[in-house]
Amino acid sequence: MIEFLGLAYTMGKEVYGYFKDGKEIFDAAKGAYTAGKDIKEHFEVKEIDPKLVDMAWVQKSGFDKASAEAGYKLAWSRPDRVASREIDGYEVMYEVDKGARTKRKLVLYDGLVLIGKKVDA
Repeated sequence: MIEFLGLAYTMGKEVYGYFKDGKEIFDAAKGAYTAGKDIKEHFEVKEIDPKLVDMAWVQKSGFDKASAEAGYKLAWSRPDRVASREIDGYEVMYEVDKGARTKRKLVLYDGLVLIGKKVDA
């Protein structure tokens, strides 16, 4: 009986050692995941409320020139047609604030959305 108890005690210590090591590995992995998630969230650009603009804003702000330099042809689209236009290669255009890591969709007072299509040079 004493031998059995000694064996059970020894096995219990080994199991506890494996469990303790496994917990330490799990805690380290959890810490790495949390750090990676925090870094991702830090660099992520968040979409905020749309920016209400008029047609003149696109030219006055220089957004049209910057888009043309990046190779985009701009157009306005009704919101219900945006998905169909995306199939045709258009993208919703955003004003991006790199400092605040935010982006805003550009919308006219009547709801038209600014879209752009990458054109071959």
